[in-house]
Amino acid sequence: MDFTKDVPIAFILHAYQPITQTEQIFERIVNKCYEPFFTKLLENPQIKITLNISGCLVEKLENDYPQIINLVNKSISAGQIEMMGSAYYHALLPLLTKDEQNYQITKQQMIIQEVFDILPTSFFPPELAISPTIFDSLILNGFENIIAPSNVFLEPYGGILKVKNDKSISIIKRNKILSNSIAFNGYYNNSERALKDILHAFQTSSIPVVLAMDLETFGEHHENYYNFFFELMNELQSIQVSELSREYKIAEQIGILQSTSWSTDDVQLKMGIHFPLWDHPQNSVHQLLHSHLELLRQIKQKVSLSSWLEDYHASFYSCQFWWGSKEMWNKKLVLTGLDFQRKTLENIVENLPESDKKMIINLSDNIIKRVKKCNLGKEK
Repeated sequence: MDFTKDVPIAFILHAYQPITQTEQIFERIVNKCYEPFFTKLLENPQIKITLNISGCLVEKLENDYPQIINLVNKSISAGQIEMMGSAYYHALLPLLTKDEQNYQITKQQMIIQEVFDILPTSFFPPELAISPTIFDSLILNGFENIIAPSNVFLEPYGGILKVKNDKSISIIKRNKILSNSIAFNGYYNNSERALKDILHAFQTSSIPVVLAMDLETFGEHHENYYNFFFELMNELQSIQVSELSREYKIAEQIGILQSTSWSTDDVQLKMGIHFPLWDHPQNSVHQLLHSHLELLRQIKQKVSLSSWLEDYHASFYSCQFWWGSKEMWNKKLVLTGLDFQRKTLENIVENLPESDKKMIINLSDNIIKRVKKCNLGKEK
C-alpha cells in the first residue's frame, strides 16, 4: 500500500491506571498490553508515537515493573517515543482550582524528568478535558502545545490561543471519528479498511491525521490488538506532536474556545453539559462525589499540611466519576473512590478538636449514605 506512505499521522497514546487498581488487573494489563506493545515498538524502528503516561502509573511501573520503564527509555533513546505532560493523578483539570492544577501538572513534569530525563513541552489533558481555566497553568509550566477534542473550536486542524502577557499555546485537534473507530475496533482488525479512511481524511484536508486513544486499547481492551496497530502504522508516515507544530504551521488565532472532553458531543455542549461522564449536572452520583471532595477542600484550607497531602490530590482521580456515570455505572468502583476520599478526610481531621471532627465526619457520612442509595441502572 505504497500510496499511504506519505500520509503524515500523529498517533498519541495515553497510559493510565487508577491508584485504586487491583494488583491482579494491573499485572494482566502489563502482560497483555504494555510489555508486548513496547517490545514490538522497538522491533519496528521506523514507527514513532507520542506518549503520555500518568505520573501515578510511572511511579507504579518504576517500583514494580521496571522492565516497562526500561523498554520506554530504549524507545525514547531510539527517537520512537516523544513524551507528553499531563496531570499526575489523572484528575480532570477544569474541575480543579488553579493551585490543584499546578500541583498535578508540576508533579507530573518532575517524575517524567526524573525517570525519563525529559521535560515535555506538549500536553495531554486527562480525558482531553479542556476549558479556558487550565491555560494559565499550562503556560506557567512551559507547555507549547496541547491536544484537544474536535469540538473545542471550529478551525479544522488547530489554532493559537493567546493568554496573559502575550504568551500563547498551540491547540491541535484530535480526529474523533477515526480515533474512536480504531479505539472501539470498528475496523474489525482490518488495517486496509482503516488505511482507506485515513487516506481519505488526509486527501480531503491536506492536514496531518491526529489520532489519540488509550494505550490499553492495544492488548487489554482488545486482545492482541497491537498487531493491528503495527500493521497500520507500517503503511503510514508516523510523526510526533512536536513535528506537527514545527512542520505544519498553525496560523489561525482563536477567540472562542469551548469547555469539552473527548466524550462530549455537540448536543451536550449546546445543553451546557461539558463533561458528561464526570460532572453531569443531572447526575446525583457525580454531584455527591463533588460535594464530598469540596468538603475535603474546605477542611484542607483550615488544617496545617501533613503527610496526607498526596492522598488529598490523589482523591480527585477521574475513574470514580467515570464509573458514576449512567453510561458506565458501577457502584462498587464508585464506592472504592469514595472510600479513598473518606480515609483521606479522616487523616486530615485527625488532630482537630473532637467536636469539629465529629461534625465533619457526620457530613461525610450523610453524603456516603446518599451515594449508597443511588442506582443508575444495570452495572458494567
